[in-house]
Amino acid sequence: MKLKQTNNFIDFIKDITKRNLGINLRKLSVMNIELFILYIPQITDKDKLSNNIIKPILQYNKDIDINIHKIAYSIVYAEDIFIDNDENKILNYILEGKSVIILNNDENYLVANVVKVEKRDINLPEVENTLRGSKDAFTENFDANLSLIRYRIKDENLRIENFKVGKRTKTNVAVIYIGDIANENYVREVKNRLKKINIDGIVESGYIQKFILNNALNLFPQVGLVERSDMAATAILEGKICIVVEGSNIALSTPKTFMEFLDSGDDRYDNTYISVFSKILRIIAINIALTVSSMYVGIVSFHPDILPE
Repeated sequence: MKLKQTNNFIDFIKDITKRNLGINLRKLSVMNIELFILYIPQITDKDKLSNNIIKPILQYNKDIDINIHKIAYSIVYAEDIFIDNDENKILNYILEGKSVIILNNDENYLVANVVKVEKRDINLPEVENTLRGSKDAFTENFDANLSLIRYRIKDENLRIENFKVGKRTKTNVAVIYIGDIANENYVREVKNRLKKINIDGIVESGYIQKFILNNALNLFPQVGLVERSDMAATAILEGKICIVVEGSNIALSTPKTFMEFLDSGDDRYDNTYISVFSKILRIIAINIALTVSSMYVGIVSFHPDILPE
């Protein structure tokens, strides 16, 4: 649906500003043309908005008439911009944190990504403690988590496919894998299950974990938790799929096998023989923990005759 008349712009802008959505309206006048910038101040980088968009527009003083394409290609300094003409998408763009620039005499509008979300710094891992492994753990920032994986895997076959899950939260979910290593059927199945999720909101990766399991009542989950970027990169290099969820500091790794739950964070960095010996000790310890108590009760209560005098 294209906006072709001035009244359509004005009516649309008035409607948005009257709905108490917390959207700010910045009105500019350049060469007798009215220009409107819509944005949410709490999640907008105001310095970028002012210096890279508003300032160069106001300083434009050439004889050529200003329009959306002129603004996009010759005026603003923002690096992540695109042009659209669908009126129904404007509100969604604004709610995602993007700034929308509208001219009253143009059927197109400009979308600039100047999102800024407050986030904590990358800290030490709390769940996956390690002696020799990396100390950078995922945070709640979506782009920061993706950058940690990109930093470690520089393969041209690395695939990062983005989905929006949740009818109201529209949470960004990234499915990360290496195209020539991961099983195509499994990748397709994971993506299909993500597309079928029908829920109001996703606020943590645990929501995704429940929806992509084969059976929620299964004693051994098929999806593992990943807090460290090096463990996520290792899983991807082994052909697994890593799922990063916006707003969560825990990523998901799938498929997960039982023996992987016995891994230690330093097994991949220690001497091979020591790592194998440590894993064997863990297996023995699990068997002892599961059987010795019951064997003791059985012998003392039901077969005391096998005890020495």
